[in-house]
Amino acid sequence: MDKRDNTENGYTDENGIRFVDTKVVGDFYDVSKETVLHWIKDGKISGKQLSGHGGKWFVPAEEFEYLKKQRKNNTVEEDMRELLGDAYAGIWEIELDEG
Repeated sequence: MDKRDNTENGYTDENGIRFVDTKVVGDFYDVSKETVLHWIKDGKISGKQLSGHGGKWFVPAEEFEYLKKQRKNNTVEEDMRELLGDAYAGIWEIELDEG
């Protein structure tokens, strides 16, 4: 059976791999647990149902830490907001020249 570890909403599986609740991931990205579940099912992030948790899904803690680090290091959106000021809409549309 999987056991709770010392981290908030963290669990360790039978192989010693740490996982975090989809709520923790959702809170970080400001999305719902359901959105995180869709990401898992779409293969965008890894996930696993841990035994003894009523079918709940969890994300490997190592992957989540990596994603958080990547997001922290990605300053493109912040740079664009600073450069464009009020003109920045947060939505990028890119047109490719097929020439």
